[in-house]
Amino acid sequence: ERKLFLTYLANYPIKKFALCENKGGWHGDQYILPNNVIGSNKLNELVVYQTNDLIQDKYKRKGTLEEWQENIAKKAEAHKFLVLAICVAFAGSLLNPLKQNGAIIHNKSKSSKGKTTSLYVSASVWGNPIDYYQTWRSTSNALEQAAFSHNDGILILDEISEISNPSELGNIIYMLINGNGKGRLTKSISLRDINKWQLMVLSSGEKSLSELMQEVGQKTKLGQEIRLIN
Repeated sequence: ERKLFLTYLANYPIKKFALCENKGGWHGDQYILPNNVIGSNKLNELVVYQTNDLIQDKYKRKGTLEEWQENIAKKAEAHKFLVLAICVAFAGSLLNPLKQNGAIIHNKSKSSKGKTTSLYVSASVWGNPIDYYQTWRSTSNALEQAAFSHNDGILILDEISEISNPSELGNIIYMLINGNGKGRLTKSISLRDINKWQLMVLSSGEKSLSELMQEVGQKTKLGQEIRLIN
């Protein structure tokens, strides 16, 4: 019965096709979110976001635009860094149309100065702040997947001092902003598609990039300092 059912599905006449995408962000004139596709395409194709990643749980809608403007944006407008944090949240989706490169905006300050609050305000543009933002406490492979999942958007990372391997930090900065993952082989020893993305990153911590790299005997390079702005 299973074979007959598969034969039935394979031969059933189809009038409309769906294109499955495993990466969010811009696809032509459409912007793909895990739970929604904004815009339409010339071929009237149905585009479906399909992945095993758990990013779907991060993008959530609550309330209205007017409520967000009244309860968050207006209350933040007198604070320069909160305004910057909100702007960075919107900037990621503009990189592709404007053909611009992303950057990491890093808020270095002592504890209890509002760093995490600014990250929450920025995350409120895309979803529940507590669910959306994450920390630097990850491996380079995990951060690669996180960047890929936040393509054409913003990746929010708290506490840069918690990074799993500080000696890799310089290379991670290049990876996040250059938008290219590592080359990997499949089980059949053929090259997998390399993850590609572009995004803005909002970061925070009590130390700067140069301070962290000096602690492991490294010096920052100009390319790293251009990509991560203190």
